[in-house]
Amino acid sequence: VYNIACAQLFFGRPTDMTVTGVLGGGVDLSCDAVLDYGGVRADLHASLTAKSPAEHFTVVCERGTLHIPRFYAADAFTVTREDGKRAPYVFEKVNGYTYQTAHFAELIRSGAIESPIRSFSDTLATMDTATRMMRALYPA
Repeated sequence: VYNIACAQLFFGRPTDMTVTGVLGGGVDLSCDAVLDYGGVRADLHASLTAKSPAEHFTVVCERGTLHIPRFYAADAFTVTREDGKRAPYVFEKVNGYTYQTAHFAELIRSGAIESPIRSFSDTLATMDTATRMMRALYPA
C-alpha cells in the first residue's frame, strides 16, 4: 500500500483506475495500475515475484521533477528543475521505519489518538483505493 499512499499524499483519491495483474494461489502476484486524478495520472507497479527495476516514486511537474528512490525507505531525494539543475537532499542514515516508530512513541507520550501527519481518514482512503484495485483484479 506504500505506493498507493504516496500517490494519495500528492493527489488525493483517484477518480478512476485501470488495474491489471497476475493472480496465483489466491493472491495477486503482481499488479499494475493507472490511477486517474482528473488530468493527473499515477502509474503504480507492485510484484511479489520479481524485483522491480522501478522501486522509486517520481512526480513530474510543469517546472521540474521530484525523484525518490526506494520511496518506502527513502534516505534521499532529488529535485530536478526544468533547466536541468539537480538538487539532491539526503536524510539522516536510519532504518526506514525509525521515523514512524519515533512518531508513534511521541503520539503515545502526548496522549494523542491520531497522527496529524497520517490521519485515520487518510488511511481509510488508502485502503478504499486498495480495495477498489483488488475488486478490479477479482471481479465478483
